[in-house]
This record gives sequence, structure tokens and C-alpha cells, in this order.
Amino acid sequence: MASGCSDTVISTNQLITYCDYPLWSPPLLDSQFSTSPGKIELRNINGDIPSQAFSGLYNTGGFSGIPQISLDCGFTETQRLTLHNDSLTPNLVWVESMLITFCVSMVIEDSAFAAMTGLQKLSILGGNFSSISPTAFAGMTNLTTLELLSDIPAGLPVGLFDDLTELKILDMSDAKINSLPAGVFNNLKQLETLKLIGNGLTSLPERALLPLLSLTSLSLENNAWTCDCDLQWLGSFLYDTGLATAKCGSPAAFAGFDLSRSLASLTCVPTTTTTTTVTTATTRTAAALTTVAAIAQETSADDKWWRYGIAGGASLALVVALVALGGCCYYRNQISDLKRKAIDTGPLHATTLANNTYATPKKSEPRPKVNTVSGVTTVGKQPPPYTGSQLAAKVIPATQTRRHNAWDNYPTTMNECNNMLLTCY
Repeated sequence: MASGCSDTVISTNQLITYCDYPLWSPPLLDSQFSTSPGKIELRNINGDIPSQAFSGLYNTGGFSGIPQISLDCGFTETQRLTLHNDSLTPNLVWVESMLITFCVSMVIEDSAFAAMTGLQKLSILGGNFSSISPTAFAGMTNLTTLELLSDIPAGLPVGLFDDLTELKILDMSDAKINSLPAGVFNNLKQLETLKLIGNGLTSLPERALLPLLSLTSLSLENNAWTCDCDLQWLGSFLYDTGLATAKCGSPAAFAGFDLSRSLASLTCVPTTTTTTTVTTATTRTAAALTTVAAIAQETSADDKWWRYGIAGGASLALVVALVALGGCCYYRNQISDLKRKAIDTGPLHATTLANNTYATPKKSEPRPKVNTVSGVTTVGKQPPPYTGSQLAAKVIPATQTRRHNAWDNYPTTMNECNNMLLTCY
């Protein structure tokens, strides 16, 4: 048996090993135990976890429970824990759950958990973080549950969750977090549950929750949210998704009222950007509330390309509209020219039977008293077959006119017909 450690057998293939920090002699080895432990609890910690502390444990005993390592500092007010980047070693790949509890002062160094690639759940309960590296959780690509239920007075460092691409549950309740860095949730595409209950949050970075594409549960209660225009995006997000409810902490006009409804009542003036990387002055007004704030905004490459696309599309639409308008004007002018030519030149001319030439129709003349065949062009003084106005478009054929006027113009004798070289009907 390893010095300072004892075994407890719960059932077949379920051996739990307890080690007392002041008495233990690391590294721990499988050979020090009756069977390879599948669950180790190191108690009363007050100091560093040394390099290679668990390097001899391989869980070869066929442990049937959830393989776990627990680090417990106890309930005193002076216990501290420092976890170095080589305290946990690659042989612990079999560990699926890790629990750290009641450490008054915790220091987590770079890549402290990187060797534990099989870890699926990490819970840190009670105590305080004195320091946590931005890369403390680097390499934990299989972690699905993270519970940070210890005070983090310095706030979360930028990039802390960047490697947790498979994380589904993130609980940071009662962690005394006063603010969150921009982009803190950007890589958590698989996150389903987020709990921020009971912190000191008054606002969130704009659009901080939008990257959480799989989010189905959100808890925001017991924070002193400042319901102003900087947070209006959150009101819209909660209204659209229905994922959570929360109450305003300030200003006094909104204190205690529903966050989503209060933010929806605000009338905010759009911001005016003065530089590319940017301090913008914005005047925002609301019912019973006026705030003047200086906000920082950074235009992303995606936003730039989006704006260029809109400008290019609008320009193309304008060019097409101008071409279409020019074509309509040209077509209309051509029609007008044709109408003017028709009016200026008069109607179409009739063709005479004698010489196949064109002549302008004559104006109406009185019909001769003698019976003649109307429309026969061989009679020199006969009027044209149709005696309408000059605007007429065509002349009725002579044969048709003769047929229509047959009774009026029929010759009186056969000799008269022969002299006129006509055929009598």
C-alpha cells in the first residue's frame, strides 16, 4: 500500500483509493495497491501537485464505475492548490471525470489538463481562482461538461474556452464574474446549456450569445443587468428565442422589470462611426431614460465584404434601370417620328388603271347628271371612285365602286356601252 493511502472496496471491480496530502509520497503506482484503482481521491491538499504525481496509474484493474480523480482542499480558510502543466500525465487518459473542491486559492497553469485527453467532465467547486491561464483548458477536445463554480474575481481570460469544441454544458453559477470578454463563446458551437446565475454581470459583449448555435437552455437570473441601449441586442435575442427570462437591475426606472420587455421599450439612435477601429459617440434616448455612452466597435472583414456586395448590387441595378429608360425613350421617339411623317405626307396614293402611276385623291366633286360608270379611269372627266376626305388611307377599287353604283350608272343603250369599251352585265 502506498504511503498515506488506503483502499475502500465498494464492490467487485470498484476500488476507491484515498490519499492524505500531508502523508502521501508521489508518484502513485499501480503496484502500490492490491488492484489498480479506478478512482483516486487526494484529500487535505495545501500546496503544489508535483510533477508526474500520478504517472504510475494505468487503471488495469477493470474498474467498472466512472474513472475519476478528485483533488480536495478541505474546508479550512488557508488551503491552496497549484496545478502545473506536468502534474497530470498522459497515462491518465482513462480518467473520464475530475473534481477539484474547496481550494481557497487556486493557480491553474498553461495546459494543465492537456494530457488528460479522455476527460469528459471537469468540476471545480468552491474556493477562489487566484490565477487561471488563458490556455488552462487547451487540448481538452473531448470535454463535454465544465462546471466553474468557484469565484473568479479577476474575470475570465480571453481564449479560455477556445479548445472546448465539444462542450455541451457550461455552468458558471455564483462565480462572482463581473464581466465576460468579447468572443468568449465563439468556438462553443455544440454548447446546449449555459448557466450564468448569481454573478455580478451588468452587461454582455454585443452578440456574445449568437455563436451558440446549439443552445437550448440559458440561465441569466440574479444578475444586476443594466437595461440600456448597449444591451438591447440581448432583449431581442431573448424575445426571439424564448430561452430565458431576467430582470433589470438598473436604471431605477426599469429595476425589477422584465429585461426583454424593458429593452424593447427603448428608442435608440443609431451609432455614428468616426474611425475604422473605433470610438463612436452615440446619443441614445429611452422612455424616462437618456444615456450618452462611448462604445468601441470593430468592423470585421465579413462586414466589409457584405457592404461591398450591397453597394455593387445597387450600382448594377441602377445601370440596368438607366439602360431600360433610355431604350423606352428611344422607342417612343421613333413612334412619334412615324406619326409626324404620316401627317406631313398625307394618305397613301391611289394607282390609276391607265398608266400605273400614283395620284393624289381629288376632293369630292358633284356627280354628272348623265349616267356614267363611276370609277372608270378611261373617262377623262370622271371623279375618282372614292371621294372621301384627303385623310383617307386607301381608295375603294373601281370595280367595287362600279358594282355598288350599278343601278345609278348603268348605260342607257348598248351603243353607249360599246363606245366606252365596257362589258355590260
